[in-house]
Amino acid sequence: MNRLLAIAVLALVFTATTAHAKGLYFSGHLGTSFSSEMEASGSGLPTTTINFDPGFAIGGAIGFGTGNFRLEGEIAYQSGDIEDFSISGFSFSGTGDGYTLRFMGNACYDFGAEGSTWVPYIGAGIGVAAIHIDGSSSFVTISGTESSVAVQLMAGVAYEMSPKTAFTLG
Repeated sequence: MNRLLAIAVLALVFTATTAHAKGLYFSGHLGTSFSSEMEASGSGLPTTTINFDPGFAIGGAIGFGTGNFRLEGEIAYQSGDIEDFSISGFSFSGTGDGYTLRFMGNACYDFGAEGSTWVPYIGAGIGVAAIHIDGSSSFVTISGTESSVAVQLMAGVAYEMSPKTAFTLG
């Protein structure tokens, strides 16, 4: 577990972006996905809670910045293996996986003066997410894809390596 946590922290650190971007910019991210539990239901079946093991996340964005304010379009993918299922308080080990593919429009604000080495930021986004689950246990089989509106809040800090490159934790 400690090794996984160390990998997750390193992956989060190596997110390339540009703080205080002016004009067109590109960013990418790679990290660990800590998906929360998910509920699934079907015809004639009780609501089932699905728990996931940590997985991976990857994505990128293209945006336009005016200094402190940035607008961007993002595409991101995250996945994880199914850990277990819970039905009416009873847990059953399971197999399978799930993934989410998101398309988001984000707005971000970079704090601090231009030229600062450390730049905190906040942001919010709205878009659509396609969620796919394919898993089973000895009592339940769940398979399907569903789309829904997605929202996200962002906060972090960027370390500016150069005027064109920053590494971000957030």
